[in-house]
Amino acid sequence: MTAQSAHLAAEYAGTRLDIVGRSQLGLGDVMASPHGPQLIHGVEVEAIAQFPDDRGCFAELFRFGEPGLARDFDPASGSRIQVSFTISYPEVKREAV
Repeated sequence: MTAQSAHLAAEYAGTRLDIVGRSQLGLGDVMASPHGPQLIHGVEVEAIAQFPDDRGCFAELFRFGEPGLARDFDPASGSRIQVSFTISYPEVKREAV
């Protein structure tokens, strides 16, 4: 990596985050497997289970303190925090239950 091709985005405790330009434009690599050779060393990938229905779909990204990517994150308050998302089809109204 040359100084001309890299841009320092952040640095913390001796770890650098550099943005490196590419000579060829594109979207990058497609990850077909969570164990593929394209993965950056130390990066973990986890499949997301989606639950579709006639309104759209729901997916839980993670819960702090549960097995998976967020296993080491446990809020000091003891609260359980879930991060999820929904996709709703047009004209669909969702109500809290």
